[in-house]
Amino acid sequence: MNTSIEKALHKGLDDVEVPPRLEVQTIEKIREKSKITFFNFRLNRKYVSIAACVVVVIAFIGVQPYINNNNILPSENGLDQPSVQAPSSTNLDNTGQNSAVYHNIDISQIIRQPYEANVPASYFFQNWLQFVKKNPGVGSHWDNQQFNKDSIESVLHISIISPVLPKGDYTTTQSVLVDDATGEVMAFRTDYYYYNKDTLEFQNRFSVFYFLVDYFNTEELEQVQNVTKPNGQIHIDDFYPSTNVNAKVPHVRKLIYLENRVGIAIEAEADVVKTEDKVDEEKSRERYEETDKQLIGLMKSII
Repeated sequence: MNTSIEKALHKGLDDVEVPPRLEVQTIEKIREKSKITFFNFRLNRKYVSIAACVVVVIAFIGVQPYINNNNILPSENGLDQPSVQAPSSTNLDNTGQNSAVYHNIDISQIIRQPYEANVPASYFFQNWLQFVKKNPGVGSHWDNQQFNKDSIESVLHISIISPVLPKGDYTTTQSVLVDDATGEVMAFRTDYYYYNKDTLEFQNRFSVFYFLVDYFNTEELEQVQNVTKPNGQIHIDDFYPSTNVNAKVPHVRKLIYLENRVGIAIEAEADVVKTEDKVDEEKSRERYEETDKQLIGLMKSII
């Protein structure tokens, strides 16, 4: 038996109360076994090395599930400390928005609440665009069609950033504003209609407009511009809510940004909330306030 091994074994047994006779017999047995083991090891070092590698791999595979399943390890003071940062499981749709889920349904299927009072048509931005056209004698019309980011960039000669949409379920429509005289495209519009997917009830709408400023009255556009970017910092004028909000009227807000002869506008419309077929003014106001926040977030995500 190897002398160093024997010394180590004797040292290890010093702290254990073992009868002398049993200790001697044990050492003798180990000595006999070690001769065979050492002899086989010398003859088969190559195969033993391979076997050792296999054992290490199997051991790692066995331990790996425990490593992966213990991302939070207890510390000495009893507090939990993160050991591995797990990847987020956000639901991204095809436009890269967080928790916004697109559904390909026609907007005619979405249920709108009846109103006793109506918002004037000119209050909506799509109609207001036609109103400020330079030449009022020439008409224009919205033409429903599908287009992509490249189409807008080609016509307006700008780079388009896809908006970060609010979470929820939505469907879309797209259209262009066409000059009746020349057939030229003056504006692009994409509407995002949010609704309750279980009841198909309309909740709110966000419309993103890209338009060429040269087709419209510049002075009027500048007067209504409420988004600027001085020194690279985005500034949005405060919304001043009316002290007498009529919850029967849909909530409409607009943000308008002008830069390099191109305009960007985002319009938001929110529906009322009804409880037992009655308008719930408190919940409606909450929806309006949330829509305003989402509107600002949309504008900041594209400029």
